[in-house]
Amino acid sequence: MRLALSLLLSLVFSLVVSCSKPTGETEPRAPDERCASGVAPLPGRIQRGISVAHSYQHAGTKGYGTETSAATLRELTELGVEWISLTPFGFMRSLTEPKVHSIGAYRAGETDDRMQREIRRAKALGLKVMLKPHIWIVRGLWRGEIELRSTERRQEQRWRQLVSEVRRRFHGEITYGANWDDAAALPWWDAVDYIGVQFYPPLATSEKASSAVIRAEVTARLDSIGAISRQHEKPVLFTEVGYRAAPNALIHPHEWPERTAKPRFDPRAQAMGYQMLLEAVRHRPWVKGLYWWKWFTDPDTTEEGPAGFSPRGKLAEAILRSAYGGNCAASSVR
Repeated sequence: MRLALSLLLSLVFSLVVSCSKPTGETEPRAPDERCASGVAPLPGRIQRGISVAHSYQHAGTKGYGTETSAATLRELTELGVEWISLTPFGFMRSLTEPKVHSIGAYRAGETDDRMQREIRRAKALGLKVMLKPHIWIVRGLWRGEIELRSTERRQEQRWRQLVSEVRRRFHGEITYGANWDDAAALPWWDAVDYIGVQFYPPLATSEKASSAVIRAEVTARLDSIGAISRQHEKPVLFTEVGYRAAPNALIHPHEWPERTAKPRFDPRAQAMGYQMLLEAVRHRPWVKGLYWWKWFTDPDTTEEGPAGFSPRGKLAEAILRSAYGGNCAASSVR
């Protein structure tokens, strides 16, 4: 099959609901303890998702469709993950180039063959898959600068036509990943199945912000998204959310670690972000799912460094394992 790059449209392949019950909160525990005591599983209505990132290092030999990635998928089932998002990239050579090139032509990238193998393996493990195309600008320039957000309102009809074209080719559910500060203004939420939000709002103005201040900011941010859900009578998928293991992670959640000369490592800031958001969403019935950014196919990758977004092997992993109802016993995968 051909995997069309539909800009930022996310294609949801299936929908499954299970059951669990919520309770209270706890301080994060060390990752070697596997789970954070006192953090209960999320309600079954919430999709337990994570973004699985293809590793480009070593010419992609530990990326999508490889045995290394297959082991990572098994690891994620132990973590309690039920959904994964996969990210095939298209690229542009500059911010002004009018064409998006498929990365599938490059052997180290997310080829159609790699994507098919990764999806088949995920489904064989009982994982559900969201396909979430991204655009990459050569030299790491921010894709927001190509002004896609302005088209959401000015070219509403073209977006509606794109959704219609996707529906003719794909019979699953569809969402769109709007930026957290832009979701309220999108006029065509009725055309898709879920309100999709890339959730990276600042949660603090100081590295020393108290848990009470952060909790209040999380509440305010979620209340604003909840108002959008009620207005359009649609549930919300947080198509991306994440925090770096860095002291300023809650001040600038969206900041790439690669853009910081010498990022400082602070796993507790990341864990605080995870804990506060997971506590808050369990009490909001309009939340349909969370997809944490990100978990690399290669556990030994150096693409981000320890201060990056991945929760793997950090305090945040213990919190996520508890919230996702994962296996707290010693790991049996790899």
